[in-house]
Amino acid sequence: MRLADRFLNFAARLKKNGASFLDSEPDALPSLVRAARHDVDEMAAALYAPIAPETWSIPVQLAAADPEVSAPNLRFGRPLVIVAMRPSVIPVEFNPDLRTPTLDDLMVRITVENERSITQGTGALTTVQNNQYVVLADFNVDTPRLVMRYLPQPDPSLQISFRWRLADPSAYATADIKLDLFTRYLSREEIAQYPQS
Repeated sequence: MRLADRFLNFAARLKKNGASFLDSEPDALPSLVRAARHDVDEMAAALYAPIAPETWSIPVQLAAADPEVSAPNLRFGRPLVIVAMRPSVIPVEFNPDLRTPTLDDLMVRITVENERSITQGTGALTTVQNNQYVVLADFNVDTPRLVMRYLPQPDPSLQISFRWRLADPSAYATADIKLDLFTRYLSREEIAQYPQS
């Protein structure tokens, strides 16, 4: 049920039964609050203009000989929400004997606070046995990919690693990789709504 419909239903019952409605259905208001927190009805509008005043750019270079590269640990300084992400890749060199890397040739692993992975791959996407990597192209939908990842910790950190999709990295030309994060800081009210675990 859409959030607007749930709210109208709640308001109608409250108007009809008064405050006693809340006593007889104690979960009604918390259920509405939970629905509002996870509402995605209006999220498509952010594809046109994400409401994210801060932009963080994570650039790295993945050499053909390297199986993996990690970006420096990113600390945000205060609680925030990652609204959207947008990846890009640019080949550094041209060699007709090497595969020119695209977003489909690269994998990414994103971890919060060095422990909770927000990427999770399954199946036979790669021969490398680490299921916390996903194809970098998954974050590209011709506009920033909406993720709405809340980080309510007092000083949240993000760890990002990239690797080649194929097990043999020597098949690729060196690439400059960049992942842009579009964020906004959380208000005190928003911080209070989310557990900091």
